[in-house]
Amino acid sequence: MGVLATGVGRAIRRNRDGPCKQSMDSTARAFAREPDPTHVKERNCSAVLTKPRSMTNQRLQQRTRHRKVARGSVTILTVLLVLAAVTPGSTAEPAFPVTALDTIRRQDLARHINTLASDTLEGRAAGSDGGRAAGNYIVQQLRRLAVRPVASDGDFYQEFSDKGYRNILAVLPGSDPRLKNEFVLVGAHYDHVGLGTKTTSRGPLGQIHNGADDNASGTAALLEIAEALSTLHAPMRRSIAFVFWDAEELGLLGSKHWMTTPTIPLPAIRLVINVDMVGRLTQRRLIVFGTRTGTGLRGFASRHNAPMDDPLKLDFNWNLIANSDHHPFYERGIPVLMLHTGLHDDYHRPSDDADRLNLSGLSDITRLLFRMTFAAASRPQLPAFRGEAGSESEKLRKQRESNNAVAFDRLGISWDAELAKQGIVKLTDIVDDSAADEADLKKGDRLLEFGGWKIDRPDDLPLHVLAAPSRVEVLVDRRRRKGLRTVTLELPGQPIRFGFEWNQDPAEPGSVVVRGVYPGSPAATSGLRVGDRINRLDGKTVGDTPDFSARVMDRRTPITVRIERHGQFQSLRIIPLLSPIDADLGSRGNLPRAGTRDRRAR
Repeated sequence: MGVLATGVGRAIRRNRDGPCKQSMDSTARAFAREPDPTHVKERNCSAVLTKPRSMTNQRLQQRTRHRKVARGSVTILTVLLVLAAVTPGSTAEPAFPVTALDTIRRQDLARHINTLASDTLEGRAAGSDGGRAAGNYIVQQLRRLAVRPVASDGDFYQEFSDKGYRNILAVLPGSDPRLKNEFVLVGAHYDHVGLGTKTTSRGPLGQIHNGADDNASGTAALLEIAEALSTLHAPMRRSIAFVFWDAEELGLLGSKHWMTTPTIPLPAIRLVINVDMVGRLTQRRLIVFGTRTGTGLRGFASRHNAPMDDPLKLDFNWNLIANSDHHPFYERGIPVLMLHTGLHDDYHRPSDDADRLNLSGLSDITRLLFRMTFAAASRPQLPAFRGEAGSESEKLRKQRESNNAVAFDRLGISWDAELAKQGIVKLTDIVDDSAADEADLKKGDRLLEFGGWKIDRPDDLPLHVLAAPSRVEVLVDRRRRKGLRTVTLELPGQPIRFGFEWNQDPAEPGSVVVRGVYPGSPAATSGLRVGDRINRLDGKTVGDTPDFSARVMDRRTPITVRIERHGQFQSLRIIPLLSPIDADLGSRGNLPRAGTRDRRAR
């Protein structure tokens, strides 16, 4: 990730101390001539996840043949599953090829990372011998797959700059006569910062910065999904472009160059998915940037995360920063997503080594990337671009999703907090022109009953006011006049019986977002939280806000909502808070009384 990359100075060619201290050796020079990639050997001082074995070309070919045979039945079954679901002219999304996920293996991710993050490649600085060797390794992997080069000269490499920078581009053609001319672009940068400079390293300088997380992890994930998707023999409708960017650490130079000299028409790019630093998954948290750039992208990511055996916890971040190769596409009006596991102490330091990666987590992220890429290339339509995303930041999200819900002051009173501990509601203030003022309530009055509910727990009074109908009777003890009297209140607003508020998010049609949950309310008791996205109500899809409001506002019976939270789905049952009047209007004897909880709510 190129946050620090504002330029690059002359690298001090000095390796780490110890047995690894040497300049570019014969192995790296051999990579520049594109040999058998298994000739790369890890030295004792470098991080090793799986020890690579030296092989002859003959042994490598034998292993490759055995691997293809082993996967043959998987490939055939996958193709049959997909073709059975996709017929000519079909508009439905095809069945997901679950068996293709078997081709994404931890040991293969480890092999790619061990090679790319080896000390031998001296940090893969753009234009360096190590950077070119890394590019050669990537191209060798692609040449084994059913992908085509897509550079302007019919090669995989798109060279730019007199310093020897090279993007690597491949495409898996689509099958639909019309949609094959549209592209889903999946990218990752493969360069790193070499030995580091003052502008690219957080120190110490002069040592090899292997960049295992940044971004050997993303490069390995991209190679694995390219292989998995190529085993399907291109049943997807759209074409998929796999792009490995160079010189990202110098200021996104590779992606910026491609935007000025595209090898695919820019209007044909319908969605960009970028993977950058995805090797440090912690507590299952995966940051997803860019969901605001396309209508429905949050729901899209969630639908393909939720079915996983152990779904990831998606952290949808609204910031759009020019810190990786997705940003130039966003600037040109193309929806983008970026997957990222977060910065860490080893970021842009020599300590970003392979042994610190979470391989299991990287495997899960790669599988999610596969699911999203396959779906995007297969579905009839892709999200439209949202220019409003540029003004929607994390600060705005936090403002919208902070729980400012306070029971709407429909009544207009305050009472003595100390007496309330004894179960007594003694009024201490009346708001001018409020419902209480209009009903001539006075300071010192004591409220005994509200809408037929005996006030025995004053803390529950705000919820009863919230859920009350527009006209409600209150029993008042006005002690100075030594008598009880009944007062009729005309409350403003609509009753909120479930105890939460919502609004519509224009970026996510087909759902409403919870913007407030009242403490102690039925919604709070059920587990509903601010920021939850409700996309189903009683098993039916949710339309716009007026539609949802019409189905909930006058409801006196329990509701079941399906929510999305952090990319995962769950159902909650919420029982409304009912006054005795409401209970009489509903199914008598079948509804809980006000203030009770539904123990089945979760």
